[in-house]
Amino acid sequence: MGNWNMQTALAVELPELDPVLDKHRKRLDPARGRGMMAHVTVLYPFIDTEDLTDAAIDAIAMIAARTRAFDTSFTEVRWFGEDIAWLAPSPAGPFVALTTEVVERFPLHQPYDGAFGDIVPHATIGHRGTPTDLDTAVHQIERGLPIPASARDLSLLAREPLTDQWRPLRRCALGDAP
Repeated sequence: MGNWNMQTALAVELPELDPVLDKHRKRLDPARGRGMMAHVTVLYPFIDTEDLTDAAIDAIAMIAARTRAFDTSFTEVRWFGEDIAWLAPSPAGPFVALTTEVVERFPLHQPYDGAFGDIVPHATIGHRGTPTDLDTAVHQIERGLPIPASARDLSLLAREPLTDQWRPLRRCALGDAP
């Protein structure tokens, strides 16, 4: 992992969303510019790499293996306030259950540092740009809904401090067990 301490995140990457979202995310979502494909965040921030142990990585792999891989569909656009547009997955429950299990195992790491009360699974469309930019993206994206997707892996991602780019550290396959 190198000598640089890196911030990490756990996410379910969803490449099926990129054909519809990517051109909008390039303009409206800074995470896209940092190399993050379309995804639903499971836990951010997670353990910094200097504190990331083999036991923690093994625990993530075990949680993933115990979580049944699932299909979902992104059926509607929703908003956080007036400046963050996102896609809602249906069903959302498997994402909530995955986040809940990770937080139970790593209670010192709360989603978004505990800034929000509820776990709201979402795939970000954008949160920068003018309201007109966001509205235009939303109207174009809505024409392509629903978007089916498959949750097959839980990815541990790290943000390189020098390049500010996200890169995968480990992808853990979701399993077939309940």
